[in-house]
Amino acid sequence: PGSYSDLEGYPFEWWLQVDEVVYENGFDHAMQVMRKPSAIVAATKPMYFNAGIHPYFPAPGAVRIGDRVIQFGDMVETEKVEVPDDGIIRVELDFGEVTMTMKGYKWLNLWSDHGDKFFCVEPLWDHPRRWGTEEGLYLQENQPMELACSFMFSE
Repeated sequence: PGSYSDLEGYPFEWWLQVDEVVYENGFDHAMQVMRKPSAIVAATKPMYFNAGIHPYFPAPGAVRIGDRVIQFGDMVETEKVEVPDDGIIRVELDFGEVTMTMKGYKWLNLWSDHGDKFFCVEPLWDHPRRWGTEEGLYLQENQPMELACSFMFSE
């Protein structure tokens, strides 16, 4: 797979592969993205890129990052949190816990747009407000980016 974008200023050629593996009590999600060389775009032009996944959980609940616990009510307004070095986030629900183990992701976007019904714990490669800025992360030619997240449910 690959793509050219027709967005002005974004004529890059790139490749994306997404793999999903489902288990009895969870699943693995992995993405690989690579910017391909192009005759249209100089190799020095940054290809700003942000990737993530978008898992929703039933509310109420909480997110545990090390010793810090963020309750559902505090997630209604979007909160950006850095992924810890160990990559482990625990989502505490009324009926159990989901352990998210991340590789490559640097940020979490915690939010809800469904009132008191659902909340999202969204791993992202880059902070959304940095995308497309000099501080933002970008892909260099032929340098693969790999992101992975494992979701395991326990009662």
